[in-house]
Amino acid sequence: MTDAKPSPVAPITFSLGPFAERFEVEAVLGKGGYGTVVRALDRKQRKRVALKVPHAGDTRGLLAIKREFRILAGVSHPNLVAFHELFVAESEWFFSMELVRGMDCAQWIERAGASAVPEVLAGLASGLAHLHASGIVHGDLKPSNAWVDGRGTPVLLDFGLARHRTHEGSSERLAGTLPYLAPELFSGGKSNEASDLYALGVLAYELITGRLPFEGSGAEIMGRKVLGPEVLVEAAREGVPPPLVALVEALLAREPSARPSAADVVTRCGGALTRVSAPQETLLGRERELEALRASLARVATEAPELVFVQGPAGIGKSTLLDHFVSHATREGALVLRSRCSEHEAVPFQALDGVVDELAAKLVSHDEARESVRDPRAFVAVADLFPVFADVVAACDVTPERRAVAVSA
Repeated sequence: MTDAKPSPVAPITFSLGPFAERFEVEAVLGKGGYGTVVRALDRKQRKRVALKVPHAGDTRGLLAIKREFRILAGVSHPNLVAFHELFVAESEWFFSMELVRGMDCAQWIERAGASAVPEVLAGLASGLAHLHASGIVHGDLKPSNAWVDGRGTPVLLDFGLARHRTHEGSSERLAGTLPYLAPELFSGGKSNEASDLYALGVLAYELITGRLPFEGSGAEIMGRKVLGPEVLVEAAREGVPPPLVALVEALLAREPSARPSAADVVTRCGGALTRVSAPQETLLGRERELEALRASLARVATEAPELVFVQGPAGIGKSTLLDHFVSHATREGALVLRSRCSEHEAVPFQALDGVVDELAAKLVSHDEARESVRDPRAFVAVADLFPVFADVVAACDVTPERRAVAVSA
């Protein structure tokens, strides 16, 4: 996260609990919809980091914090903020990440001039290309989430709305920052690589003109995006080359398929892609194993539950195999819940934690799933071990009296 004009530490409204000895909180850097970001000294690593902490008592914030960390923890690229560790203990939960010292890209261009826009866009697009190659959509690209550090390196931040394109979200509601949302999202489309590129186009338009391409009320902005004429860049700042203007106009195309890819943006800005290995998506030579998994799923639908172990040396393709199977299972209507153990997480019941998180999100957002539960009072005991289930208890309308009965039972 970023480090620019932090506010004083006091008053701090959250506790780091058993992790307070490791981290010394120094300043509040900013507050968002579900959490606060602070600068802290990591005594173990002997360096300053940023910590993202959900608002006190916000179990949805806990779910969002863990989800954000788990999506990005395994992704590494010089144009993406680095995620370090996830910490969960009783009522304290947060994650640590790289502290980016610099300013947002709009402030950077104000100082460096319009001639620096291609370099900034190339860096942001390079990070975006790696995200997309890893199967991840950012979902909230805008100047405040796109910084330039002290070395002049553009860095993408804040992945609170990021999602993996193979994972179904708990809700398909429209999310993001209105001026940067692609027009197809207003008609029920899901955020994807093309909508990220549209947001990059809005950001680029802002950098080369000093204003947004669409202004007015929320309804007016949506109407112009969906029904208005295609965007033309006018009154570009002095020093902006014509090819860059054409690129921005292409990024703002109403038709998603007409927008260039992130890799194309890097090339057209005169940059070079920083290539970091991304997860393999092509399945080679594993048809027999994939068919065995599919057969197991088919048996489960009509018979009894099964437990399947997938074993093999590191790098042999276990994750790719499972990703392909999960895609098949999802198409078949199966509810897929994921979890994993990681040395970068200090979380109780780590092997089950991710499964419980995804099950809680499903139960909160889907009425039919809750109605299929015979006795929701059992969720009270689950919430004692997994705080995210407090929202499930509330959604099931388990009254205090019914909770007392469940506890005594």
